[in-house]
Amino acid sequence: MSNTPDAVLTSAAGESLVHVVRELLGWTVVASPEVRGAPGAGWRTSVSLRARDWDGAVTLEFSDRFASEALQGMLGDPGDAAGARDFAGELVNMVAGRMAVRLESTEGTCRLGTPDVRRREDAETQEGDSSAAGRTDWNCAGHSLSLRVRSWPLGV
Repeated sequence: MSNTPDAVLTSAAGESLVHVVRELLGWTVVASPEVRGAPGAGWRTSVSLRARDWDGAVTLEFSDRFASEALQGMLGDPGDAAGARDFAGELVNMVAGRMAVRLESTEGTCRLGTPDVRRREDAETQEGDSSAAGRTDWNCAGHSLSLRVRSWPLGV
């Protein structure tokens, strides 16, 4: 595992998600432990993080309906599949970026990779990954979102 406690990474990711969605969409996001995963067809989008002593990734999953309503709220138009894909990549990138800023004082500069955006139904599951730092489930404007943080020592 990384030198950073799993709880710290999970907390930083959750706080970043809440902040970004509130600032971007004006929506409230609350932890929802009774919900497991984002139901329905949708998006799984990840971005890598590299800190001083560890590598990691932040993954966010949400439904097509969440993307459509978010685009409607931001742009006045629910958009199409290409717009939803762009939104998915930008959202996870903003969450990971906010997380990197939050961790900078303890972890040094965290570099972000390029977002990997996939249809959830096409993405490989990583539920059995032993390097998982944490998964949290969230409710936002009636939508379920799933946030996952993984970390591992550099060079692994």
